[in-house]
Amino acid sequence: MVRHILQTHIITILFLLLIAPAANSQNFEAVSKPSADIILSFVKPGRISEVPIKEGDLVRNGGLLAKQEDRLELIRVKMLKAQADDETQIKATEAELEQKKKNLGKLEEALQKGAATDWETDHARLEVETTGIALEKARLDHEQNIRRHLEASIEYDHLHLFSPIAGYVEEVKIEVGESVQAFDPVIRVVQTDPLLIDVPVPVPLASQLSKNQPALVTFLLGNAQNGDQVAEGKVENIGAVAEAASNTLRVRIKVPNPQKRPAGERVTIAFP
Repeated sequence: MVRHILQTHIITILFLLLIAPAANSQNFEAVSKPSADIILSFVKPGRISEVPIKEGDLVRNGGLLAKQEDRLELIRVKMLKAQADDETQIKATEAELEQKKKNLGKLEEALQKGAATDWETDHARLEVETTGIALEKARLDHEQNIRRHLEASIEYDHLHLFSPIAGYVEEVKIEVGESVQAFDPVIRVVQTDPLLIDVPVPVPLASQLSKNQPALVTFLLGNAQNGDQVAEGKVENIGAVAEAASNTLRVRIKVPNPQKRPAGERVTIAFP
């Protein structure tokens, strides 16, 4: 009887020792996705005049993707730029005000000597005040011209689509000469370096993880062209709300992708 109990304990201990490493190296399946996936639209209707990119192209952050017909808007921008730079009215009114102040000073001196009347002095003082008001208006008009030029420049920029990220052109839905409506999806740009992977991890294990902790990512479709099957990523975020049905937390992994693997591959995640 004692011998049987001892054998049972030994078997149990051996079983626990065998499964312990497996538990520590538990893998979780997930799917990779782009770190950015953006669908771009024009904010105004118009005719497409240029599409300098095609699907599959690598574009830089701020690179031109497409533009609408912009000749009329460009003329308006240049016209308002000339008005915004024009300070002629301000300078002329400043000179006029300076002269009227001198005239008022001379009349006030003449008034003290009896060579001028109160009416002439008051009239000269009123001219100084009205010219001062005209100078304020000239400055306000100049500020408004600057704002109009800025407004026209923004509207002109809206006729151009620039990439907000560095990435690949995944989809192009427009051609030169085609008319598009406002907010129609026209170009899709994705960023696949780095890749993001959201994996559901049991709450007990997730509670032991920390931000920037290493995570081993195994690409199930890895091949010689894409390089090694295994890459090292880092934990970028650990969810704060658990999924009640599965008792898991969403853990986001960020993994570098210099091999340019496509997003959407099935992967397994292990936390060393």
